[in-house]
Amino acid sequence: KTNPEGGVAYNTCDEPTTSIRYECLREGMEDVRHMLLLANLLERNKDKISGGLRTRCEEFLRSAPENVVVNFPHKSELADEARLKAAALTVEVKKELGEIKK
Repeated sequence: KTNPEGGVAYNTCDEPTTSIRYECLREGMEDVRHMLLLANLLERNKDKISGGLRTRCEEFLRSAPENVVVNFPHKSELADEARLKAAALTVEVKKELGEIKK
């Protein structure tokens, strides 16, 4: 059963409880934040990042959102994998820039 106009939180006896819809929205916003962090890092440091790493990051940023949202929307594990890959690529870029020790 679906409820397209349902709430994002429900009242319980003690305190409000978030809905699954809210949790999905929160996770999606975090995913966007991870992607933007990586994209901004690439943009600010274009000339300092090696070509191979830059290409992998750009390809990831180009393909991951479409794969998670459009091509395979019912495979929740893809969103988890994309989140981990965005974080790993961000760390790799920061290591190359010397912002994180190797």
